[in-house]
Amino acid sequence: MAVPPDVLQDYERFLKGRDPLQITDFSGPHSRRDVVEVILAQQALDRGGYTGEVELLRAPSYRRMLSELERGRAGLTGNTVWQRDLQNLHPAVLASEQLIADGRFQAGFYVTSDNTRALAVRMAHDFQTLRGVTSQDWKPDWAALNSLCPNVLHVNTWEDMLRVLARGRADVTLAPFSAAPDLGLQTQELRLVPIPGIKIVLQGSRHLAVSGTHPHGPQVLRALNRGLRILKQEGVVERAYRQCGFHNPAVAHWNILP
Repeated sequence: MAVPPDVLQDYERFLKGRDPLQITDFSGPHSRRDVVEVILAQQALDRGGYTGEVELLRAPSYRRMLSELERGRAGLTGNTVWQRDLQNLHPAVLASEQLIADGRFQAGFYVTSDNTRALAVRMAHDFQTLRGVTSQDWKPDWAALNSLCPNVLHVNTWEDMLRVLARGRADVTLAPFSAAPDLGLQTQELRLVPIPGIKIVLQGSRHLAVSGTHPHGPQVLRALNRGLRILKQEGVVERAYRQCGFHNPAVAHWNILP
């Protein structure tokens, strides 16, 4: 299972030695959308009848994660990816049942907590004074920020985005909401908070990706889909996304920017 290094680090911090198959409460320190997806993927495989071992493989970027599947070096991703990206890779990479339906991926405009100029933004035209940062591989994020900011810097990974924001080379990036009281994201010495009152909806559904060239690919896909259907019917997927802050009632009435 291919997982980005920053996600794997928070996943291990969240578990603190616990068995991922026994997790029922997805809230707490270091919980976030990416982390709970790694847990949901393993629980789905187990509930779907997959009996093999699952090894977590570090994949340093979104592009590298999909490349590992194309080559058959990984069986599946631990995080969801956009369906449009999987369509371009079919049949080398296959899509699981959706975990996030089209229209349900809401993101905040995250800035450093001391960036008062960015925190004062309220309307789409105000973004003309801000510099964005994200990855061109994250196509919906890239398109959304470019539609608002006159300048958007491309970097490969989430960790690179944090460095750019910390150094003041950019003002804003997109990120899922957290479950913290202020909806903030804490990473080492850097704290990011969302610009209050505004959010964006990234279009498209998201799925776990499964290798079509890995020898266990077909078996993994069958078990994964069977398990995901069970978890969704039991309300586990919805609860996990709510408890980690991704589906967040605190922002239900925030304005959606075009």
